[in-house]
Amino acid sequence: MKRKFQVIEWNIDVKRGYWRATGKMNRDKQNEIFAQNAMIRQKIVGCLIAVISLVLWIALTLYDTVQIWWGVELVPLMVIGFYVMLTDKEIHIRKY
Repeated sequence: MKRKFQVIEWNIDVKRGYWRATGKMNRDKQNEIFAQNAMIRQKIVGCLIAVISLVLWIALTLYDTVQIWWGVELVPLMVIGFYVMLTDKEIHIRKY
């Protein structure tokens, strides 16, 4: 009666190569998850910038119509917020 399965012994070099390959795959997957999370955080920050500036402008205008001139500062801030929210590029803010 022949054995169906052979027992294969891996030497230390094969094991080390396997560990390195699986470690690299895990790091690549982790980096991909970190990039996705960074993009989600970027979209949330852009949405917050746009919505807060819009709500602030509306609140100031409802308080007094003369305050509509705040739009000169708040409309560009809304545009920047919408750009950060809708772009597919990663925007990095460097900390020195």
